[in-house]
Amino acid sequence: MGSSNSTKKGLAGNGLFQLTVVVITFLLVVTAIGIVSPPKPKPVNAPANEFSAARAFKHTKAICKKPRMIGTEENKRVSEYLAGELKRVGLEVDTQKTTSYNFEDVPIFGTITNVVGRLRGTSSSKAVLVLGHYDSQPYSLGAADDGIALASMLESAEVLKNHYSFKNDIIFLFTDAEEVGLLGAIAFAKEHPWVNDVGLVLNVEARGTRGTALSFEVSPDNGWIMKEFIKNVEYPYAGSMMYEVYKMMPNYTDFTIFKDKGISGFNIAIVEGYENYHSPTDKPENLSLASLQHMGSYIISIANHFGNISLENTKGDDLVYFNALGSKMVYYPLSWNTVIFIAIIILFLFYIYLGFGRRELGLLKILVSFITCLAAMAAAVFTVILLNNLVKELYPHYKVFYMSNFYNVKHYFFAYIGLTVAISSFLFYLLMRRVNIYNIMFSVFLIFIALSVVILIKIPTATYLTYIPLVFGLLAFDIILLFSFSAERKPLVYYALLFVGATPYIFVISLYFYLIFFIFGLSLPLAGVAILMLLLLILLPLLEGALKRFNLLIPTVSLLIALIFLVIAHFKSGYTEEKPLQSNVMYASLIDEEKAFWLSSFTHTDEWNKQFFNNSVEDSIPEIYPARKKIYLKNEAIFRDFAKPEVSVITDSTSNGYRYLELNLKSLIESGSFELLIPNSYRLKCFAVNGNQAYGLERLANRKEGYLFRIFNNNVEGVKIILEYEGEQPLSFSVIEKKIGLPNFDNIKPMPVNIIKGVGYESHITLVKSKLEI
Repeated sequence: MGSSNSTKKGLAGNGLFQLTVVVITFLLVVTAIGIVSPPKPKPVNAPANEFSAARAFKHTKAICKKPRMIGTEENKRVSEYLAGELKRVGLEVDTQKTTSYNFEDVPIFGTITNVVGRLRGTSSSKAVLVLGHYDSQPYSLGAADDGIALASMLESAEVLKNHYSFKNDIIFLFTDAEEVGLLGAIAFAKEHPWVNDVGLVLNVEARGTRGTALSFEVSPDNGWIMKEFIKNVEYPYAGSMMYEVYKMMPNYTDFTIFKDKGISGFNIAIVEGYENYHSPTDKPENLSLASLQHMGSYIISIANHFGNISLENTKGDDLVYFNALGSKMVYYPLSWNTVIFIAIIILFLFYIYLGFGRRELGLLKILVSFITCLAAMAAAVFTVILLNNLVKELYPHYKVFYMSNFYNVKHYFFAYIGLTVAISSFLFYLLMRRVNIYNIMFSVFLIFIALSVVILIKIPTATYLTYIPLVFGLLAFDIILLFSFSAERKPLVYYALLFVGATPYIFVISLYFYLIFFIFGLSLPLAGVAILMLLLLILLPLLEGALKRFNLLIPTVSLLIALIFLVIAHFKSGYTEEKPLQSNVMYASLIDEEKAFWLSSFTHTDEWNKQFFNNSVEDSIPEIYPARKKIYLKNEAIFRDFAKPEVSVITDSTSNGYRYLELNLKSLIESGSFELLIPNSYRLKCFAVNGNQAYGLERLANRKEGYLFRIFNNNVEGVKIILEYEGEQPLSFSVIEKKIGLPNFDNIKPMPVNIIKGVGYESHITLVKSKLEI
């Protein structure tokens, strides 16, 4: 009997055995991340009744030749291509041309063109609407954003039309002007008669150029649609906490418009490859065909299933849902949250009862463990934040990219993981020399219970992030304590139970810390570190033996890994023709003052744009936007004159103390947009563009800059503006025009191949401000 116990004790303390446990744990984490991947792309010769990414990619190459901002000739060409392809396939096609209006931060108007195709069903209850936008950012080819939607929708439309039958209609909507304010979606939702037939919406988007397509946002009252989604969609990936992450980001999509109308549906996007978002590098060769295949599988699955069931009642009590094993999903009603929490408390009380009964728990040791757990989390987060701030100071060109997501961001991701593991494992190594695992896990479970309370109150759809480790972890330890399955006496049973307690959480949480690191990049690494720490806390029982057996080996190796990836990141911190640096510069001409400036929204110059800022200052630009506080790099420039916009007065009348004006405002420099700045002293009663009237003018009345209106796609004939204001005095206002490209000065050095034009509507443009009086 003694010999047997000695053998088992020897197994638990055996270095090879403990190394095996660590390796298995590591492989489980890697596997959990790896199996969340898009399907393999299908070739051109795939069966005609299947979606083929290779066939869809032909549309990508045909569409993504030039940037296609609203109002450009390329935008018009692509809209005609889309309409032509839908007609070729045999869908009923409608082209919606109108002026649309949105009021987010400022009122935005735009003359838009939507392309809509309809596949008629046999007995439609409500239609399935699949949509994506076809406009792009100024210097982006938009192969992913939102070319992935265009290609997957066109290929899907052909497959569905020729090889599937439906009861419900399937509508394909290609919206214009999403990038400047969701104007196309607003126009369809407000004016198009087909919107009244829509029962379900699927919006296709991209925030990067590769990765798994995630259903990151679902409409409220999602119980019914999510059950159908989970049971019938091929390769579904979704999590009810993803929307909580999405709300932390400054993004809106066309889906927002239909969700606000109360229409049920899904918002799906790829999020990896964020360094290419809105950039000239968002080109066909950087688009993942696997991601394109995944997006097509969503469209086919959702259209095929929801196209053949009633969509009259699509609401149901909200669910908590998540991927548990690759694309395998689990869900439970939100109403179960309280019941599960009560069960967790019962399991925890049983753990306390058994722990004290077996003399494994002590109050002082619990307190020490609790403090150490919190200290480990704080130390890891604090250290990573300090290091990350240092990295951004050492490599200021990272800040040019969205959320500092430079091409080498994954190396920092691995470095921060190594650093987090090193710090936490060192502190837990010190703790485990004095305190047993039961006291430590008491503290871990207490932390997770406290988090559960917060999540239950604030974001109840995310309770699974703490419920899963609590349920499985407490069950495992309750069994271990109940039957005295110790690492020394029953090592195989003991570690088997530990794996049962930890593995479900590994497969749920690993995806999140992986994705969140890439989503937030170097702007918010603490989010990924915090989630990683939660996983490490649950893995402590599996790592205990190795920490004791190998002493400081795990912290040392982890720190070494962190240093190696920091070194690799350094050597990959440069920019090349394949991974170019974005550069921002804008020329601003103030016509009436006869002054001009070179401006950059990035205060750090690069080897190309430094030629514009040899005597620069960091300042706001009150000469252009009186109330804008944003700081720019600013340098005086040679003044170049431009023609002021042409104003034709159509109607000018006064009545009851108000002046009514109907104008035609026309650009003489072929600008793509107007911004009108009207002093708030005029007290506007009405403002309309092409008959579309602005609402919420009272929100603008007391702003420091006055009334600010943005108007996109001011065509060659100009735009019709109607305004009415208090008084009869002349109307004096400013007009800002933005023209793509910089003036052709002889002394400007050409841009090298390793530098590209930056993202946005204030990069590589000519801004012209002039004052008009009527």
